[in-house]
Order: sequence, then structure tokens, then C-alpha cells
Amino acid sequence: VLALGADPIPHGLSGAGADRIFAVNDLDDYRAFRDALKPGSRVAILGGGLIGSEFANDLALGGHPVEVVHLGPWPLERLTPEPVGRALADALAEKGVRWHFGHTARAIEAAGNGVKLVLDDGSAIEADLVLSAIGLRARTQLAASAGIKVNRGIVVDAALQTSAPDVHAVGDCAEVNGQVLPYVLP
Repeated sequence: VLALGADPIPHGLSGAGADRIFAVNDLDDYRAFRDALKPGSRVAILGGGLIGSEFANDLALGGHPVEVVHLGPWPLERLTPEPVGRALADALAEKGVRWHFGHTARAIEAAGNGVKLVLDDGSAIEADLVLSAIGLRARTQLAASAGIKVNRGIVVDAALQTSAPDVHAVGDCAEVNGQVLPYVLP
């Protein structure tokens, strides 16, 4: 059984202030983020999917000003219909979360003790920390080197069988019916 997991998709931002960008994929990552997070820290989140929306909720409830930059037209657009996504956005906005739909971060600059994220429309967000939650990329290198078919994930059938006899893949690394679904329920 291959249960290799996934890695955060690189955010692609570099330069002064890039050391203030965090991605959380394990307990060590989370510990580093929490250690950097101070009471009242302003947090910019890249990505309004499941992880970005969960963090936005938790951080807002914890008293942190939160701004979410999300390329999609509403949060969780790949998992929910528009009315559900809009309701989520509104509920989080009531908690103080500010949304920037249809945008991406193009640059990061140091700004005092924090950073300034420059968005694709030229607008800017000032934050103390940035959390990158733009997605995961399945770990496929081991399977590929063993000659097992991979695409965006390790390709499996409905029984989670790979292209190699007696080898299965499960979890974040598996691609079922052309879909990589790094969530427990799917």
C-alpha cells in the first residue's frame, strides 16, 4: 500500500518578506506557524479552499484580522455550489474575514515587522504573517520510479489498485477517476 501523502503547492513568491510565508502540512509546520503567530497578528491567507477557509474561521475567532486572497469566485468552489460558498463567505465576513475573490498574490515585500502582499490588480494587503493554502500536490515520485502509472496522483481504480499487481494507493497521493481528493470523506 502506498500512502505517501501530498506536499503543499509552492506559492511562487520570493524576495524580502518571503520568510513570513507559512504552509501547514504537518505538526512541525503548524508549530512554526503558531510560534510566529502573536496575539492580534494580521494574517493573510492565500487560498480559500477547505484549509484556507478553516484557518480563516479559526484565526478570526481567535481575534486575528484575516484577509483571504482566493482565485476562485467563492470559497470552496470545487466542493460546493455557489449558494453554499457564498453563504460561507458571508458567515466568515461577519466574523471579520475580508475576501479578495478572483485575485492572486504577485509579489511580497517587507513592510516594517510584517509584509505587504501585492495582488495581481496592483492592490496590496499588509499582514504580519502569510499562510499559503493554495493546494496540495500528491507525492508520486516513488510510484513513478517503480513504473507505476501516475498523473496528478498515483492512478488507481475504484478498488484503489494501481497499474502494478498487488499494489494499492490510498489517501492524498491517490488519483481516482481523474480526481485527487485530499479530504477524508471523498
